[in-house]
Amino acid sequence: MFQSCKALKKAPEILATKFIGEHNCDQMFVYCSALEEGPSTLYAETLSPYCYFHMFQGGSSLKIAPVIKAVKISSGEEQLCCSFMFSGCTSLETVQDVLFAEETALRPNICVEMFSGCTSLKKAPALPSMNLQTECYKGMFKSCTNLTDVPESLPATKLYERCYANMFKGCTKLKKAPKLPAETLASSCYSSMFENCSSLTEVWLNAKTSVGSGLDKYTFVGCPSTDVTAHIRKDRDYKSIGKLLKQTNWTYLDIETGDPISDFK
Repeated sequence: MFQSCKALKKAPEILATKFIGEHNCDQMFVYCSALEEGPSTLYAETLSPYCYFHMFQGGSSLKIAPVIKAVKISSGEEQLCCSFMFSGCTSLETVQDVLFAEETALRPNICVEMFSGCTSLKKAPALPSMNLQTECYKGMFKSCTNLTDVPESLPATKLYERCYANMFKGCTKLKKAPKLPAETLASSCYSSMFENCSSLTEVWLNAKTSVGSGLDKYTFVGCPSTDVTAHIRKDRDYKSIGKLLKQTNWTYLDIETGDPISDFK
């Protein structure tokens, strides 16, 4: 609708509370590089496929993201509702405190690279949903090079293929990773999740080490090789985690007691 309108500085409000069909606001303000003020709120209660896909991508002057009020997501396999929504919004500083409620059932690919390349973003929203899906948060904050404040925990305990892959890849100022309480992993669920997080100092990983398909050598590749504290489960196979992480020089603590795991090599 307003694609590549280089002079547009203020967007109209979007008052619709219901979407019909697909692609409702798809690419609506894409590459509006002068857009400083978007709609304050996006009121749709149920998201539909591709509804906000690429909506503000490349809006390099946008500083405040609209509040997404949706509490439900329509059924379907490929959703991409919010994927690439703010990708490349290099001035974006403020996003809503919480994105989707605990009971909200996410859909596949819903937030792929939603905030990727938002290089001014320092604080990520809380993500309390317990109902994930395939690639739901893939690359969500990729290359957010000023991101320092992330959710204390990503609480979902049932994971799906690549659900967190690349999520914080290239977040070079991130020091403390969110707690990851899931015991059982899914294929590539943590692949490259913290790749090139070169300031990382602390991780909290509750995975059973016998499940290696979701935790691989790329999960922490490019992270510091020393001066990192990792809280892990001291289970029967706990030593195998070193082979998966490729980080045998970190300090490892028992996730339950906090005691050092001195024989970890």
